Amino acid sequence: MDGADSWIRRKVTLISQSQILDHVDPATIQRVARTFGINVQTVSVGGQDAIAMPAGKADLKKILRFLDEDYYQSALQSRNFVTNSKRPA
Repeated sequence: MDGADSWIRRKVTLISQSQILDHVDPATIQRVARTFGINVQTVSVGGQDAIAMPAGKADLKKILRFLDEDYYQSALQSRNFVTNSKRPA
């Protein structure tokens, strides 16, 4: 968090509030992220898998955006998109 800008801090807060990391296991996150071309690495911490946060800011932002559920797949053509809105359909 030393080099984190306001965008990164906001995303970390939103991810924490959503509790997605409590409800979805790292293997599922890793598998689904691959469908969007996002490489999520896992590490073992205390015998449990956890998501390894990359050192590079661009890769970190991709993962944070993914964990905040900003990526989605269209229903008709299964194309991948990035959203800037969380408005329910």
